[in-house]
Amino acid sequence: MWGIGRQTQIKLASQGIATAAQLRDMPRTLARQLGTVVLERTVAELQGIRCLEIEDIAPQRKGMAVTRSAGAPMRDLEAVMQALTAHASRAAEKLRLHGLVAGQITAFFTQTVFQKRRAALGIKNRKAEAHDE
Repeated sequence: MWGIGRQTQIKLASQGIATAAQLRDMPRTLARQLGTVVLERTVAELQGIRCLEIEDIAPQRKGMAVTRSAGAPMRDLEAVMQALTAHASRAAEKLRLHGLVAGQITAFFTQTVFQKRRAALGIKNRKAEAHDE
């Protein structure tokens, strides 16, 4: 049976339980004796008794990234600023899509694998503003 460990399966087999239907029909107290509270809950769920709530809302993200490689060294400041603006716009779109507010924005530029220059900007005002489009 899916979701039943090997040792628990051996214990269930010793009681003549080999199918999901037989597992459903066993007393919950026996399930607790043979396994754990998890097995007891599995039996209860098979019997139509809700034990755990299904999450209706996905947990809120704690981070996100908008990244891209230029493919070639960028030496023109205007090109770098355009790329940075495009990435910031895409990040803002993703934030709005998920109803989130940024607490920090980090931009990094890499010249080689061994050399990185980083800049971080902490956002002090965390008020979300709704904009009608």
